[in-house]
Amino acid sequence: MSFCPQCSARKAKRFCPVLETWICSLCCVERRRKDQAECPENCPFNAKAREMARLRVQAVTRRHGGWLARRLKAFGSRENLFSAGMDLEEALCAYSLTREVLGDQEVLEALGFLSAVSGEVEVVMSPPNGLARWLKESLQKGSAGPLASLEKLPGRTRKELLEKLLEIARGEARMGGYVKGLETYFKDFRRAEGKDDSWFRKKAGTGREEAGGLIL
Repeated sequence: MSFCPQCSARKAKRFCPVLETWICSLCCVERRRKDQAECPENCPFNAKAREMARLRVQAVTRRHGGWLARRLKAFGSRENLFSAGMDLEEALCAYSLTREVLGDQEVLEALGFLSAVSGEVEVVMSPPNGLARWLKESLQKGSAGPLASLEKLPGRTRKELLEKLLEIARGEARMGGYVKGLETYFKDFRRAEGKDDSWFRKKAGTGREEAGGLIL
């Protein structure tokens, strides 16, 4: 068995249809991380990686069933609200992980501010804290910002979403930590997808996403 032509350090055990040669398992992983679009779906190693990621995501969903159930109950079958709400909560998580550590009260104030300035009647208010200012600026970026799905909602619908999230956040804050719950779920979920902390830096606008974690 010959050595991998990519690294010349390990034995070539996998045939790469893109390179049309045999490479080692680690170089295979690196190529999928960096050039995922090039990997054909019929490659058995690419298919295996996607299946493993799917199973990990399913496990995360089961592990956080109660957390997800509260959101599904709040938004019912309104998929657009659920999706926009999850995007907003992941943005809150990303901000806390990469910009400044957030406390529950700070988040409640920011969500309250965002709810107050949403709706059909324009309300002029000063953001109560840095998070609220960042959320307002993120909304103003439209489709180029981290809150694109929230920005697309009509004012009245956006206000409804924010009020439902505020209710969830207050309840979870009393249960022991709203922000802690966000960080636990979204870090778990993104790691199951093979992503690392650079995903959250990109979401918060503090950096770009780098190659994700290893998926063998």
